[in-house]
Amino acid sequence: MENEREDTTITMYDEIGRETHFDILSAKKLGEHLYWLLSEQTDDEDESEVFHYKCILTDENEMTFELIDDEHEEFENMLDLFKEDYIELGIEID
Repeated sequence: MENEREDTTITMYDEIGRETHFDILSAKKLGEHLYWLLSEQTDDEDESEVFHYKCILTDENEMTFELIDDEHEEFENMLDLFKEDYIELGIEID
């Protein structure tokens, strides 16, 4: 069972209720936060984008997600954290 990946999806909603479906490629804990490597589900897998999110547990025990993009101070840490996953999944990082 080593190196097997479970196909898992998540649906996120924006401020006005629009939903976006993602495949969870990897999840890793760093410090007190959980970070997710997600791929947006599209009809064309070649056009699928990969996103980094930080999962934050609020005081009300709700999960919220913060996008970690290339302008975010934690972005370089995400590249290092998911480095092996990029290689295994064949994801090229610019």
